[in-house]
Amino acid sequence: MSDSVPDPAARAGLPPFADLARHIQDVVSVLRELDLGDTEPYRAEVPDAAV
Repeated sequence: MSDSVPDPAARAGLPPFADLARHIQDVVSVLRELDLGDTEPYRAEVPDAAV
């Protein structure tokens, strides 16, 4: 019965998971080659509240 239910990703026109994972790895590799410097998530410096 599960064979009759189309894959939601395929219905949405997305590639199979393995292909998607490969694309993500390619993007990560390119970003590493670009050497964007600090890759830590942005953390806003919040000043202490004035008392």
